[in-house]
Amino acid sequence: MKRAALYMRVSTKGHGQTTETQALALQEYAQRRGFEIAGEYRDEGISGSKDSRPSLDRLMKDARSRKFDVVIVARFGSVCPQCQQPVTRPGGIQSPRS
Repeated sequence: MKRAALYMRVSTKGHGQTTETQALALQEYAQRRGFEIAGEYRDEGISGSKDSRPSLDRLMKDARSRKFDVVIVARFGSVCPQCQQPVTRPGGIQSPRS
């Protein structure tokens, strides 16, 4: 069973999204796909344009330690809103909508 990290981020509150609503959707997606959830990482109220975000920094540290096999996000923009092209990672990027 592959181990998955869930990353949730919202920059502002009151726009219908919270890290909790994202977490519920990502947990359901991971369960349907047979992933073991190895960790959850949440940055709330932090702009995606910031290079350093506490939970994203921890996720990257854990990735280097191979604590999980894949990262699941609600939107790629949660990780890198300024990225114009998808980043190629080993094993590819899977969308919760597929």
